[in-house]
Amino acid sequence: MSEELFEKYLRRELSPEETVRLKELLEDPAAARRFVEFLQEWTALAEVSRRLEGVHAVGRTGRSGRRRAAGKAAGTPWAPWAAAAAAAVLLAGIV
Repeated sequence: MSEELFEKYLRRELSPEETVRLKELLEDPAAARRFVEFLQEWTALAEVSRRLEGVHAVGRTGRSGRRRAAGKAAGTPWAPWAAAAAAAVLLAGIV
């Protein structure tokens, strides 16, 4: 159940009731640690996805796909910012 709330939080799909439940859940240090771990997992998955996207782009184009894929990945990645923001929210006690 908590992972469902975590996912909805990341997708900005929490209802007001779910927001209250998540806030109450994160008052527990163990749940707060799990939330941070969950964010780290999503960050890692996003990075793997970006890398695989680059590999597939190279396979399709045969030459220039690597540059194009690298250009996509070169922008500011959202996942580390999301993890940092979530950690700040946890520390501030606001969800």
